[in-house]
Amino acid sequence: MMCTFCCAAVLSMTVDLACAQTLYFYPPPYKLETKTLPSPQTISVEQITTQFPSIAQMSGVVLLVYWSTLCPTDVCDYSLIDQTLNYWREKGKQVVLAVATIGYPIFSAVRIATGLMAEDNPRIGPWEAW
Repeated sequence: MMCTFCCAAVLSMTVDLACAQTLYFYPPPYKLETKTLPSPQTISVEQITTQFPSIAQMSGVVLLVYWSTLCPTDVCDYSLIDQTLNYWREKGKQVVLAVATIGYPIFSAVRIATGLMAEDNPRIGPWEAW
């Protein structure tokens, strides 16, 4: 049986390695000066490379990045993806790439439910301006 686990790297957990043929970990939460982001998103290269715990049994990491992080304006910068792929390739690990187009889903649902729409954040939801 093939078992795949995606876990937050900061959680301590026991995993049956006989079943766990592939283990992918999210990076630890990104810490700002005054708070920690409540999301598995990747903000910096260091967060998912040099600051990432070394776990011998892991198959790789999950790189969850927002489209607005890659393309904050009309100019896109994919160096976060390139540097992450290069770092883990050198270590013989895989990277699961997830590019979120609308942000952390729970925040999007809250914005829709409370009526905070395009005027407050034009990058959330399908709007005519897109």
